Amino acid sequence: MVEEFVPYFKLKYPETEEKQTNKELESILIERNLIKDNEYDLVYKSKVKFDYQEDGNYNSQIMRFLNYVMQLSNY
Repeated sequence: MVEEFVPYFKLKYPETEEKQTNKELESILIERNLIKDNEYDLVYKSKVKFDYQEDGNYNSQIMRFLNYVMQLSNY
């Protein structure tokens, strides 16, 4: 799970400017370019719709997505 989950978010959602990574974590990451590959897109697979919320409250969507990820980790 770690081998797919962390690099996926690292490549798919590059929103951080962090330059120094945890060397131990970096050593287990597999470099892949999955930007256009929805097979590994957990947000896409969860079917949770992150539509624009005028009030900025995404609590419901975030919790549904986290529940989806936690269910995956139970397998």
